[in-house]
Amino acid sequence: MIDSVAAAADRPAELRQLLQEISRLPAENFTLQSTLIRLLNLAAASAGARSAYFKRLQGEPGRPAIVACSEGEHVALEGTVASQTFPVVSLGAQIGAVVLLYDHAIETLASAQYALIEGACDGIALALRRAATDEEIARTQAALRQAVEAKYRLVGGVSVNLKNTLSVVAGYLQLLDFHDQLTLAQQEYVGRSKKAINMAVALINELVELSRAEAGELPIEMDSINLVNFVRDAVANHAHGAVAKKLLVNLDTPPQSALVYTDPNYVRGILDALLHNAVKYSPDAGCITVRLDQREARRVSDPRSWLCVTVQDTGPGIAEPEALFEEVKRADSRKSPMGFRLVICRRIARLLGGDLTLDSSNHRGARFTLWLPTAAAPA
Repeated sequence: MIDSVAAAADRPAELRQLLQEISRLPAENFTLQSTLIRLLNLAAASAGARSAYFKRLQGEPGRPAIVACSEGEHVALEGTVASQTFPVVSLGAQIGAVVLLYDHAIETLASAQYALIEGACDGIALALRRAATDEEIARTQAALRQAVEAKYRLVGGVSVNLKNTLSVVAGYLQLLDFHDQLTLAQQEYVGRSKKAINMAVALINELVELSRAEAGELPIEMDSINLVNFVRDAVANHAHGAVAKKLLVNLDTPPQSALVYTDPNYVRGILDALLHNAVKYSPDAGCITVRLDQREARRVSDPRSWLCVTVQDTGPGIAEPEALFEEVKRADSRKSPMGFRLVICRRIARLLGGDLTLDSSNHRGARFTLWLPTAAAPA
């Protein structure tokens, strides 16, 4: 597509614009039929023809051979005195032809007219390829959505059965716990078993939440919040754990409010997860730095600016930072306990229009950054 646009640099402005639209318009704004009609109108006007239509070289069963015409829905052959045909070639093979209809004898076309008609034919081939690509992408996306939804239903059903089974086991352990004849060793075994069950239930809940995030089933309730207050409250909620480990917590937030339009519950959950990990993995007498600042866009598609919350610790660091956000690698990991909380946090951050990134390496601590767009609330 890029080559076609570049080759049209010396063509009339209207044709260049059409080729650019075919190449660059988002799928929701691109309509094949209207594009073909505009190209046919351009070809007919250039040649001084009454009308024009595009027909496929070989009509498929159930599909008309004539795909589009400059007059809209049908081709009017009455009054046709002469016609002229131009091939439409796509990827080296002829796929159809543009037929120009005249109500007078055909006059010799100038080279510029030929060039514009051929450009319109190139545009038709380009539009057909674009439409086929869009259809394939749409089919693939629909299949992916169905697969994700099926996975969500499967995980949800299996999780209910697993949690019910674990609840039965927990009930029997509770009965054992009531016996006063258990030895200290037996009481310890019961306590460890109950802890293992709680960890398994927590993991099942994370799997369900992860599948919900993938399926787009998480309810999002947007609201304007002061991120300064959220960050300060989150740090205060983990002050007890930090004091117990004699951690130094540096909090750097702007004195003025930092408003952001987002889901407050999910933001609170992400901050809680980041601070929990920072306290957990920082060594005794270590340091945690929490910073809130505003940053400019990173990419062309980004919002104009971000509000960023950075949580940095002095823990052991992570050798493969991106692996922490990939559920398959988390499930295969043998070096650390399986958990999907941070995977879920990134998914949620992206659902909110932001992101969650990690900068880390072995023995150098970890620096998580929650990116939230500074988009204003709708009027």
